Amino acid sequence: MYGATRAIDDVSLELVPGEVVGLLGENGAGKSTLLKMVSGAEQQDVGTVELDGAPLRPGDPLTAARRGVVAVYQELSLYPFLTVAENILLGDYPRRVGLVSWSAVHQQARELLDSLGVDVDPAVRVADLELAERYLVEIAKASRRSPKVLILDEPTAALDPHDVQRIFAIIELLRASGTAVVFVSHRLSEVLAVARRYVVLRDGRLVGKGSLAGATEHDLVGLMAGRPARSTAREMRRVRGERSPGDEAVALESIDVAGVADISFTARAGEVVGIAGLRGSGRGELCRALAGALPIAGGRMRIHGSEVTLRSPAQALAHGIGFVPAERKTDGLILSMSVQENIALPQLVRTRKRVASAGSAQRVAASLVDRLRVKLSHRGTHGPVGGLSGGNQQKVCLAKWLAADVSVLVLDEPTRGVDVAAKSAIHDVISDLADAGACLVVSSSEISELTRLCDRIVVLHRGRQGGVVTGPDFDEQEIVALAVGTATDGGRGTQEPTEVV
Repeated sequence: MYGATRAIDDVSLELVPGEVVGLLGENGAGKSTLLKMVSGAEQQDVGTVELDGAPLRPGDPLTAARRGVVAVYQELSLYPFLTVAENILLGDYPRRVGLVSWSAVHQQARELLDSLGVDVDPAVRVADLELAERYLVEIAKASRRSPKVLILDEPTAALDPHDVQRIFAIIELLRASGTAVVFVSHRLSEVLAVARRYVVLRDGRLVGKGSLAGATEHDLVGLMAGRPARSTAREMRRVRGERSPGDEAVALESIDVAGVADISFTARAGEVVGIAGLRGSGRGELCRALAGALPIAGGRMRIHGSEVTLRSPAQALAHGIGFVPAERKTDGLILSMSVQENIALPQLVRTRKRVASAGSAQRVAASLVDRLRVKLSHRGTHGPVGGLSGGNQQKVCLAKWLAADVSVLVLDEPTRGVDVAAKSAIHDVISDLADAGACLVVSSSEISELTRLCDRIVVLHRGRQGGVVTGPDFDEQEIVALAVGTATDGGRGTQEPTEVV
């Protein structure tokens, strides 16, 4: 219980050695609370948590870890200015004559990393690693003592498909060694790929469990939401008929920007154009350049037919371009300000007003909150946006640009870390905006997301343009081949020359 709120209500969970279980539920379903009770970080009011038939001491994560229950959360616990080896063996350094044997520290870390197939130098500082490598090190640290239960809470939320496969390989090694793995992800395709069994929570209660054999994403979404799953954005578009693109909205000709070179494509009104590519391909840099947040070093850019040079996001907004960044908490929102104030900000900048009518701002915010189904705190739109869940914060990021009525919207990882219901709502908004004539450029590490939403997909490979693939019937393997640089030709539907680096 949290005050009057019952976060978990009469839930039972059984874990079997050598099995991967997918724990599913929308934000607020109780997943995190249940996992904290299993790992000893939270104390249950009633019921017991047992390991090998003996109760675990409630609210004692150190005892739980010593007995073999270890959790890896989305917010990593590594110390950035220590080395990989120092982090892995922290608190248990081997000693000789009372002194730490640093050669033994690095040797033991190297042996562990090699056993898991992790190609990371144990002498490197964690701060110098890429994000995916940090996750691999975190999991290696958790697996050092061969845990009986390993909890992975959204370990792939910020990773691209190639890095996800590296995580999956470690999970399979641990499963084969007898570890029971609890895998939490809002990406249902990943749950179907890695888990054998599912458990679904809704409003703190167990609403479904069983084998994943033969299960579909729609089945799982229906259990999580308590109603039949809606059609995907792509299927909805097929029912309504394909959109007819309008006039040119954005055109890039041989654009060069930090980390990206020689990019050329056109996006029209009423189109959704995707940007695909692995981590480090330049997707984020290209999005920021389109939004005026990174200077363009070479090439030409046209907005609605007029050549422009964007030097700031405010200047991009003046040309009708909005931007939903990948990092909503640091770049997309002012967490201490209210929902209403965040929604009003771009509108104030675009109209050059400094003060908005309180009544007008309230009406606009209330309308968009209702349209996007944002779940607010008890203070409504006057409550701080930092108090909302990740999915609802992302909806507020979208609402800002709907209020500003932009004609071009650039979205970088628009559904990262949000639950299935929020993801569906965001997809609906993207599709509806395109139907209404807006131009949308969507960058995502989830290729399946792009194939559902987009009319065309620009594929980047190591900062270069690998190809442009046209839908609606995309071949995901072709897109992956272009992204990793293994495509042997331009691919079906490629519109610009393909350059494989």
